[in-house]
This record gives sequence, C-alpha cells and structure tokens, in this order.
Amino acid sequence: MRIINRIILFLIVVLMISCVSQGTYDEMVGERNITLQKNDSLNSIIRNLNSTILNKNLEINNLQNEFKTLKENYESLKENASSGALNMISKLEELQKDIVEREKRIEEIKRKLDERDRFLNSLRERITKAMEGVEEGGLSVYIKDSKLYVSLSNKLLFKTGSTIIDQKGLEALLQLANVLNQQPDINVLVEGHTDNQPITAQSGKYKDNWDLSVMRATEVVRFITNEGKVDPKRIIASGRSEFSPIEGGDAPEARAKNRRTEVILTPNIDILYDLFNK
Repeated sequence: MRIINRIILFLIVVLMISCVSQGTYDEMVGERNITLQKNDSLNSIIRNLNSTILNKNLEINNLQNEFKTLKENYESLKENASSGALNMISKLEELQKDIVEREKRIEEIKRKLDERDRFLNSLRERITKAMEGVEEGGLSVYIKDSKLYVSLSNKLLFKTGSTIIDQKGLEALLQLANVLNQQPDINVLVEGHTDNQPITAQSGKYKDNWDLSVMRATEVVRFITNEGKVDPKRIIASGRSEFSPIEGGDAPEARAKNRRTEVILTPNIDILYDLFNK
C-alpha cells in the first residue's frame, strides 16, 4: 500500500512539473535566489547592528561608571569643600572678633591718651598759676614727650658752684609742692643740669659736674619731701651733668640756660601698659 501511494505521489509531481514551463521555473528560481541574497544582506546588517549596539552598550556602561565615579568624587569634594568653608568661616569669625577686640583696645588707648593730654594741660595751667610770683626767667613750664617739665633756673635756685637753695627758690618749690600734693598719682623726677664749664678750685668738694648736678637735685628732693611734705616714694633724684643742654655753645646766655633743675612730672600710665600688653 505504501509503495502504491509513493508511485501515485511521484506521478502527480511529474504531472505538475510538466505543467510548469521552463521560463516560469527559471523565474521562480531567480526570485528565490534574490530573496535569499536579501535575507543574507539583512542578516549581515542585523549582525552589524547587534555588534554596534553591543559596543554602544559597553560605551554607555563605561560612561555610566565614569559618571558614577565623577559624581562620587564631586560629592566628596563638595563635602570637603563645605567642611573647609565652614572651617574658614570659623577662622574668619575668630579673626573678626580679634579685630573688634583690638579696635576696642586701640580706642581705649586713644581715650586714655587724650585724657592724659588733657590732664597735663590742666596741670600745666595750675602750676603756672600757682607759681605766678616766681621771678621772670626763673621758671618754664612745658609739655614734652607726654611729660610735664617744670624747669627752674639756677638763677632762681642756686648760686654758682653751690648746692644751697636760695630763699626765693625755696618759696617757689613750696608752691610747686602744694600742687604735687594735690596730685598723688603723679610720679616726680628731679634732674640737675650744669653747663659745660669744669668745677673750679673753690668748689673742690664736688668731684665734677656729675657730682654737682646730682647733689643739687638731691637738695631739691630733700626740701620738697621734708618741708613740702611730698611723698618721697614718688620722687627720684638724678643728675645729667652737662650732657643734656637746652642750647649749645659757650656763650654766657647759653650756659645760663643750661644751668637748671627740672622737675619732670609723669602721670601714672600703668593702665596704658596693661592695654598695650593685652
């Protein structure tokens, strides 16, 4: 039965083939070949596209990884930058506070200096008024280097080569002592000054002008503390000999100006030192 079926099927195929012309057959074969070629081309294109897609996916993946790394670095930098910025802001705030404090101290120093200057000017006026009766040319009151100088000429205080204070000099020193006692916060330095002439033979009890200048200062200090009742703890006696002249030269007028005793008054400025040292 199977053999008969195969024979019948073969005969049918032969009949069908015999019914199609050679030209139609060739045309069908050609179309098939063209279709196969197109299919091959499409497959090639698809393979190329798949390869391209794979490469692009790899590139995208690499870019995503790179982006992720950059983002992590950015966040880290951002965090560090914020920390650094906060630290800098903190330092700037501390610096600003320090600047404000320093400005306050400077303003306080200026205020104290202004107070000192006003005080010295007021004291100069008081001393000048208190010693109005002093012989003309015997007294000079002035401010220099933030100190008040009361300069008493030797014409007012001492005879040549002597350390004994004249009567008119004693009266002037008592007037000065009265003002000093009203200002217990003032430090007092008494400086003796001579001219540049050597000690004469009759003044042989003094070794030199150093000795003479110091002894004259000591006599003034002794009088204003004993008779004028000025606190001796406030006073220093010193001598400058001939080495701090008011006027140079050997003219008699210049030498007369240089022979003097200066009472130098300095306000207590400890508070200024404290402000400077803060």
